[in-house]
Amino acid sequence: MTSLLAGYFRIEYGNFLEIQNRMISLRQAGKLGNSILYVHHDHVFTGGIRSSQNDVTDKTVKLIRVNRGGSVTYHGPGQVNVYPVINIEEEGLILKSYMEILQKSVSFTLTSYGINSENRLGDHLGTWVNGRKICSYGVAVQKGVTSHGLSLNVTTDMSFFGKIRPCGFEPAVMVSMGELLPQPPNPEEVSRVLVARLMEYLHIINYIKIESVEELNQKIQKLMNDGL
Repeated sequence: MTSLLAGYFRIEYGNFLEIQNRMISLRQAGKLGNSILYVHHDHVFTGGIRSSQNDVTDKTVKLIRVNRGGSVTYHGPGQVNVYPVINIEEEGLILKSYMEILQKSVSFTLTSYGINSENRLGDHLGTWVNGRKICSYGVAVQKGVTSHGLSLNVTTDMSFFGKIRPCGFEPAVMVSMGELLPQPPNPEEVSRVLVARLMEYLHIINYIKIESVEELNQKIQKLMNDGL
């Protein structure tokens, strides 16, 4: 099976959900290898299975409800969103060990930029820097295959977090790499470092590189029709 490595491009969140669902179905059917989609979105607020309207402080905010774990969060430009579509059962992983791989990949990336971080599970799930949260996680597993993933704040406009209680916390708890470094890093460069480490942990070696939404749709359609 061939894997897809798709990024770093902009994709509207609703379009992303459709593509992700098709990739999950293909992975479950054995027509697609373990794959990773890493992208950035236009401004959007999403709510996981633990979200409630109480976590939205700006009542004009509209949430897109999704089936991932976690509560309410924000996605937008300057953020690295990584969505692996992985059969964790074939990799011999359970959800906890898979989450630890995601977190180790983020910590490695931050360290390469001189940022020391701490990974937490449970109610404080995330990657933290000096008591502030720099990366959020929310995943789901359907028939052994993962969806959703992680959001790392690189040069994100953090004011948007002020409209919600991100993951149930006060907005001020959130931080970005750009706030911690003398020079803001390039999100695309950050994404390459993060995804390269994640691919190593998940043993993704042979893959087709996808560089646009249009190309990704074409490859998925071909897989659905007759395979690559």
